[in-house]
Amino acid sequence: MPKLKIDEDTDIRTFDNKELAVLDECFKGSNIELAYLLGKYCGLRMGECLGLTWDCVDFDRGVIIINKQLQVQDRVVKIVQVKTRNAKREIVMCDKLKQFMLALYAQREIK
Repeated sequence: MPKLKIDEDTDIRTFDNKELAVLDECFKGSNIELAYLLGKYCGLRMGECLGLTWDCVDFDRGVIIINKQLQVQDRVVKIVQVKTRNAKREIVMCDKLKQFMLALYAQREIK
């Protein structure tokens, strides 16, 4: 573990409900709303969000399977396997996220 710098902030700060409401409104209806919700409810990193495909979502079990991610390698955007064994995981979706993703999936079927 690297040593902390003297002036490094070690306090963890979370958003309060008012700040979360502002963020929710900011991302609502945007093309990155799903990535925001995956970060908010599941703690996914951006590369993990962008690496998701529909086969990674198990609606019956209510889980998202994290096994790949988007990375830029040698100036080329690629979908690659996650780096470590611990990074490969299944995350339970809350009801709000599951309903949002089901609606997106249904829109995909219509198009």
